[in-house]
Amino acid sequence: MKIRENQWKFVLSAVWTRFTNALKSIIFIVYFIIGIVAIGGTGIWMDWIIQENISINILNFFTYSMAILGTLTLDGLINPNNNKTLTSLAIILGFIAIVFLSLGYMYTNSFHLLLGLIFTLLLFILVNSNDEKFDDPLIQNYLGNNDLDPNALQD
Repeated sequence: MKIRENQWKFVLSAVWTRFTNALKSIIFIVYFIIGIVAIGGTGIWMDWIIQENISINILNFFTYSMAILGTLTLDGLINPNNNKTLTSLAIILGFIAIVFLSLGYMYTNSFHLLLGLIFTLLLFILVNSNDEKFDDPLIQNYLGNNDLDPNALQD
């Protein structure tokens, strides 16, 4: 009789680690806030600056979120090193985001659009927070070596 290990303990631990890694990386925070939210979301917040009334442009929210989800999907397909369990969780979260976005788009419901956008951005953080491009080798070396002089971190 086969008894499978509880995968949810691993998933919850991995998700927590990824979110804390995102918060620990200044490079990731800058990338996410400036690159993904501010520049990538220009179509969303630019309307709020131009218009006097703050309304949600449904098409902009839908397009922005779907662009992120599409990119994450393609990245997942071409990356051979993905963990199957975490990929399964990402598929579930992505599906939930698409359901909320679709409901918001079909019924012009801004609440569902916001939920879809939140799921999309959380999924982006979950998928990308452990990427090595957000590590700084000088900081990693400094933290792992107590003998290193902090002044050595200067350019």
